[in-house]
Amino acid sequence: MRRTLGRISATIASVVAAFALLPAGQAVADAKQCIKAPGPGTYNEACMYIYGNSTWVDKVEVWLSATHVMPPIIYPADICRSKLDVWGRSSASGHWEQTYTHQGCHTGTQGALFTAEKNAVSGSYVCSRTTWDGKASDTNCFQIWL
Repeated sequence: MRRTLGRISATIASVVAAFALLPAGQAVADAKQCIKAPGPGTYNEACMYIYGNSTWVDKVEVWLSATHVMPPIIYPADICRSKLDVWGRSSASGHWEQTYTHQGCHTGTQGALFTAEKNAVSGSYVCSRTTWDGKASDTNCFQIWL
């Protein structure tokens, strides 16, 4: 039992450390990145997935995931009323942003799919942020290149 708990704790610690060291990603095609975030679980992630190609940003999916970790049990946490933001810079219209706030609760993950359909400025960033219970995650960004 102790050996299992030690392995679970070591695995969780290495995953958390790996996410903490991630730099801003670079997107030239579909891309996903998650960072540690405030949330209702003992382990929470703010994630972003960009659907697109080169500088074209078709859609951006943003979500908050929450997990309770009480070794040896790991189970999804209930997430209520999260706010999801995404923004970037398009070559045609300049700065753009979209926000969605959930009014209810979901177990494990709460997210939104934003339709961007924009050509981003090469070298600019598409960024997202999740907010739960008034606590915002760090900014999660991808740099867009030709």
